Amino acid sequence: MSILRDVRAYSFLELLISISVFSFIVLSIMSLNLQLNQQQTRSASFVSVDIFRRNLASITLNATSWQNTIQANSSAGLQVGNTTLHFSGAMDCLVNATACSAGNKAFALVDSAGRVVYDATNPSAGISYDGIPCTATSCPLKFNLQWAPLCPPSGPCTVTQITVQGDLIVNTPNLGPLNPSRYSLSPAITRNAR
Repeated sequence: MSILRDVRAYSFLELLISISVFSFIVLSIMSLNLQLNQQQTRSASFVSVDIFRRNLASITLNATSWQNTIQANSSAGLQVGNTTLHFSGAMDCLVNATACSAGNKAFALVDSAGRVVYDATNPSAGISYDGIPCTATSCPLKFNLQWAPLCPPSGPCTVTQITVQGDLIVNTPNLGPLNPSRYSLSPAITRNAR
């Protein structure tokens, strides 16, 4: 005599096993999706920071932008519409064609239209993960943007050339394996002072 089994229905145990396997697969897919989203955010942040760095370099090399930058970082300031941009007198020696003191000096970079691209003279200035400048102490990234005269080994430092360097500083560990030296202005940009 054979026992007939109804093949149309699942037993309760088979149902529990099926639900467990299905749950494991769904949780694995969700975990993988979360990891992919985090990696995509990191990659987009790296690209944004690199684009920001390249913009700093190209604006530094643009003659009109550099003249605006020099003027805005001098005692006189730069007149833009009804506003005067004035950050420091750190570039007075370039405006007045006098001897400059040696050493690195922070400055604000101004583009050809008179817009401030990045103000390294502001201690709370930084950039977001999207490569957008921000001015809060919680900015996750910061560029230590500085210029220095190329002075001769002896005699007065009458400047004909300068170097511009920018080191990326990471204020938060959330970006994972970010190598700040890869996103710095390195080697330093050498350009004519005026």
